[in-house]
Amino acid sequence: SSIVVYWIVMITWNFVVACFSSPGVALPKEHSTIQYTWKARSAQGGFCGLNPPFCAAEEVQRVALYGTLDTCRAIRGRPPLPANDVPWEFPLTSPSYCEKCDIIRPPRCHHCKVCNRCTLQADHHCPWLNNCIGFNNYRSFLLLICHVFLASVYGVGLLLPPFYKTISNQISQHGIKYFYKNKTGFLDLPMPRVLWQQWKTTGIDDDVMLRMVFPLLVLICSIMIGFVSIHVYYVVTARTTLEHTIMLYILKDKLKEEQQSNHKSILFMKRPTNPFSQGWKANIQQVLGPNLFLVLLPIPVTAPRPYI
Repeated sequence: SSIVVYWIVMITWNFVVACFSSPGVALPKEHSTIQYTWKARSAQGGFCGLNPPFCAAEEVQRVALYGTLDTCRAIRGRPPLPANDVPWEFPLTSPSYCEKCDIIRPPRCHHCKVCNRCTLQADHHCPWLNNCIGFNNYRSFLLLICHVFLASVYGVGLLLPPFYKTISNQISQHGIKYFYKNKTGFLDLPMPRVLWQQWKTTGIDDDVMLRMVFPLLVLICSIMIGFVSIHVYYVVTARTTLEHTIMLYILKDKLKEEQQSNHKSILFMKRPTNPFSQGWKANIQQVLGPNLFLVLLPIPVTAPRPYI
């Protein structure tokens, strides 16, 4: 049907864009002046030996969106923990220094040990996309997992009635058992060698295909609902996966300090305020763009200017 074709197009489009787009990188000085390429085998985007495009001018322009980096305010090493009775902000608004790249980088920029780059607004390194997810390709990544989730929900809803009918007939004829004729469990799927012979000769039966595909879609749907929920929360709160993880570590360290200080309760431990949060609606537009209807179309969209 047309909806299936639409989801295939959207999933493929967002996968390719997230895979081949630069996440936004703070380049070392030598990479800004010499010919350089991202390499797929170095987990810097691309796949199957196809390297993503590299443009030093575009990377420099993305870093420039964060304004002039004050080297005097650049943080070197891990900042000290704030006192419990003092309001504190996280993520930090100050630039930081990367020892591995020997550069002053914008706030919210972190070094990825997998692809060996300082990624702007780093979220995580995705092995499925062979690329870092950051400022420039997070929108495509988010739309990719959302469309995969919606497509799997559609598939589960479409196949649920015939799957229920098939299982109901099996139970009514043979009762509830762990093993049936094929001795492979409740779904009673044929052995792998039997499936292989069917595929080479007459093709796999529709009933067998239904018993294989429906549980797989349910599994995908269950996994994706977790991914989508977490990233929607990150978008609404204007945090990244990495920033949320770091914040949890900071709170854990502060908890240890509280326990060592013999405080009876940590319920009143101050949580950080997020200086990059503009409110849930503006935070969503900061990721998806001002025109939310464009998320339904397979067209390239320039990442909005970062909120500083």
